[in-house]
Amino acid sequence: MALLMSEAPPDEQSGDTHLSTHKGGGREQAQLLADYWGPILRGKAEGGELHVYVSAMQRCMQTVDPLMKELGATATIEPRICEVPGLCAPEDRAFYEREVFPKIQAGEEAAAREAVAAHSFSRCGLTKAQVQAAYPWAVAFSDCSDGPFPETEPWYPGAWESERDTAARIAGCREWLFGLARELPPDDAVLLVSHGDTIWKLFAAIIGVDSEAVSHGTMNTSVSSVKIEPDGSVAIDFYNRTPHLREAEGDKYNVDFYQFSGLVRARPHGFAR
Repeated sequence: MALLMSEAPPDEQSGDTHLSTHKGGGREQAQLLADYWGPILRGKAEGGELHVYVSAMQRCMQTVDPLMKELGATATIEPRICEVPGLCAPEDRAFYEREVFPKIQAGEEAAAREAVAAHSFSRCGLTKAQVQAAYPWAVAFSDCSDGPFPETEPWYPGAWESERDTAARIAGCREWLFGLARELPPDDAVLLVSHGDTIWKLFAAIIGVDSEAVSHGTMNTSVSSVKIEPDGSVAIDFYNRTPHLREAEGDKYNVDFYQFSGLVRARPHGFAR
């Protein structure tokens, strides 16, 4: 079983963000992803050998939308592969900054937990009806952390998850994927459309690496592949690839990432070309 994961690029830092359209941005990258991977995955899709699971955050649905249209495939909306640490409405983010983070910085973790427990959070994200209206390929919905995927209210309960909650979610996803490896035919492929931190944590859990001990950077719309055998053995095919971006505008997306990663030599302060 092959597992492919693609990260969606956000343009905001709180709430249920959408793809950027600035200079093409995430929407352009999503189309490039579809143009490249559509022909590669078409045979799997037409043969019923491709199983697609998409994060319930809207930027991931926007990212995979061109590919799903290209393939004529269907997908399951999967809350378990949402980004760390979940969604948070702007007013609740302000609450964290005002009431919670200062307590944590002061070492008052018990008081911080009490404040979070007493706060009434706003639900975030799209409803099932909204997802189905925007993305007809979304034909199935997995359960959320607090129950079935709601029909008419936002899917996420609102509070940011703790590190313990994140670890439990990732561990559950790992067991789910290893279960699929035992259940599905060996030539089937599972495509997860998720986010940078979640991809790294899940990838690390699959291959047995401590995700907190290794720093990493993940390209927007990067694709990774790992094979999980029915007996639980694992083989890495590749990680963090972006072949679909290499020809785009003189490879600007990859070059931007190399600069962000520190591979491009910084100019001295005050230097002007």
